[in-house]
Amino acid sequence: MATGEPRSRYRPSGRLPLLLGLLTALTTFAAGAVGWQPVLLGVDGDVAAAVAVHWPRGLAYMAAVLAVLSAHEAGHFVAARRHGIPATLPFFIPVPVLLTGTLGAVIGMEGSRADRRQLFDIALAGPVAGLVVALPLLAAGVVTGSPTEVNGFGLPLLAVWVRDAVRPDLGAATVVPNPWFMAGW
Repeated sequence: MATGEPRSRYRPSGRLPLLLGLLTALTTFAAGAVGWQPVLLGVDGDVAAAVAVHWPRGLAYMAAVLAVLSAHEAGHFVAARRHGIPATLPFFIPVPVLLTGTLGAVIGMEGSRADRRQLFDIALAGPVAGLVVALPLLAAGVVTGSPTEVNGFGLPLLAVWVRDAVRPDLGAATVVPNPWFMAGW
């Protein structure tokens, strides 16, 4: 691109995706450290104390969630590029309420250039790539987790199948939330 030409909206500066990625890393780290509680970052005083004590859990959760989100968005991005459809880098969406720490991520693409088959391929590539990362994380979380009858989070059918496959001893119980289980969930 020559100097002075306007930047395409599908080739934006890398600053905004980088900033949003760093903020999402911060909010997911804090969400893992506080134990996936609905507290507001910067308002509730317990966040700093929880981070000081549970920072390894926060770090593991942050890495696992960002891996799942990155794989999902990379699936969309790679499929779009394979079909010659311009697409942006992912925009991660941080959220200061520390239940999950994020609302996910999105990419922008010029969908009007794609036909129905290409749109289908692009749409399917994200969830498939995300599942490739999320399912092993979920299985690791179930295997390493302590059993509990209390289930604060409903399990999707796929998570029930993973639980039954890797920990048949649990029956209808689930595991105490841990970074890998929560990221896979």
